[in-house]
Amino acid sequence: MPPSFDLAERGFCRVRWRPGRSPDENPDAPVGFRELLVRAADIADVEVPHPPALAGLLRVLTVMAARISGLDALDRRTDWEDARLAVLDKGKFDPGAVQRYFAQHEGRFELFHTASSTPFLQDPRLLDECRTVKGEVTSSGVNKLALGRAAGQGFVWLAHTVDDQPPPLAAADAVFALLAWLYFGVPGRCTPRRVGETAAADTKAGPLRGTVSYHPVGESLFETLILGMPFMPASESSPALWEDEPRDPCALPSPGTGVGGLLANRFQHAVLLDPDESGESVVDARITWAWRLARGPAQDPYLIYRTSRDGLPYPQPAEASRAAWRDLDCLIGKHEDHQRPTVFEGLDDLMSGQGRAVRIKALGFEQDRSQAKDKQFYSGTTPAKQELWQQVDPDRFGRLRSARVAAEVRGWHLRGALTEAWWELVRVRPSRAGKSRDGGVPWLHSCMSDYWERAEHHFWQAISTEQPPDFNIVNRFIHLALKSYDTATGMVRRTPDDIKIIERNRRRLWTGYQAGPETQNGAEND
Repeated sequence: MPPSFDLAERGFCRVRWRPGRSPDENPDAPVGFRELLVRAADIADVEVPHPPALAGLLRVLTVMAARISGLDALDRRTDWEDARLAVLDKGKFDPGAVQRYFAQHEGRFELFHTASSTPFLQDPRLLDECRTVKGEVTSSGVNKLALGRAAGQGFVWLAHTVDDQPPPLAAADAVFALLAWLYFGVPGRCTPRRVGETAAADTKAGPLRGTVSYHPVGESLFETLILGMPFMPASESSPALWEDEPRDPCALPSPGTGVGGLLANRFQHAVLLDPDESGESVVDARITWAWRLARGPAQDPYLIYRTSRDGLPYPQPAEASRAAWRDLDCLIGKHEDHQRPTVFEGLDDLMSGQGRAVRIKALGFEQDRSQAKDKQFYSGTTPAKQELWQQVDPDRFGRLRSARVAAEVRGWHLRGALTEAWWELVRVRPSRAGKSRDGGVPWLHSCMSDYWERAEHHFWQAISTEQPPDFNIVNRFIHLALKSYDTATGMVRRTPDDIKIIERNRRRLWTGYQAGPETQNGAEND
């Protein structure tokens, strides 16, 4: 039989079961798409190797959840919100609806082209269309597919591999590598592809490249998918990639609207995986361009958007050093400078009425959007607090925003004081320092990391109580900045001139201090 790995049935994704709800036999076994959805109410969360793949998987599962629940079939937002509440009250997906969905798309979840003419999220035409300028069939290699491996002349990142002897990639791992490529793939040079008279070897960036996604997270995978489902009118519906027939890559791209098209059919890369004889591993891959013509603009419902100088929206870039709580006021309320992810619209009313303990998960990949430079992927989650959604109360939201701004301003002051102190101490300021990490200031990264870790603790202290805290939040962040500054500068030699430099820059951190009866209690003992 030809190699096969049907993702609807074969286990590829490990999960964390809710207490007392795991299967009696082999509870640690990975599960496939069908079981993920049938037992979504029993699953606390999925366990995915890295955040980029999780960001992609959640979008794929959300499309399936929308189809199965019928929430993709409504045009009016009020009707959709009522229907979503009714689905939540049921507490699980209808097993019959799950079975019907997978029966309708039978064969579309097969991972390998050896077992299906429509492999999952892939284009089987690449088997013939990936050719060199001489017309010879070519491929990208499995090292190119695997996130973290070095391929070609690329630098070693997370794994030491060479193209001469690339180790196979387990089929389950290849699923997550496929998701990472489609959503976060690099622009520029790629494996050549010839379609008719059109031959090219370049592609555009993946739709999520260099971004950070924000997802509501409930007590179960079922809640996570329903709460994290954005409203999109049925009249705008277009199919997800696995629901669609292959299109001419030289024609206009698919519309990419509606829950299916927007979340799972705006890819710029075309991929095809080659299995080994057993179907348990991937031994080669083709990664190339999917479309020659540009797509129309669209906004992903899980991203924060800023406004450019030209008045155009653009997604907030991912920053590995930026924790999720620093965007909390934008996520649960309105921000004067940023546009909140549309998935959170209306969610605050639902949460305040339901009293559910909902977290917000950030999934980011800090990358250069226009070059093949991957820096760091990361994730973070807010505490599971019912009080989180009570922050939409005007008084509490004002306190939240004030606390966030106070932390940001003191962090900005700390960064400036540390930078100026360093360059004054070394008495040499290279003309190209701005192009090096942290502007060439070696203690900046560790010191700022220390400050933001401490600041998060006090931020939650300030906003988690019904009444305002009994401490001055601005002063609290000033004390934290001072402590981080003293830790960094405490190792500097103590000549009279050095002391003057350190103290002169230290005084900058006292800006905004408000005198009063408050003590430093708590700031020194965090």
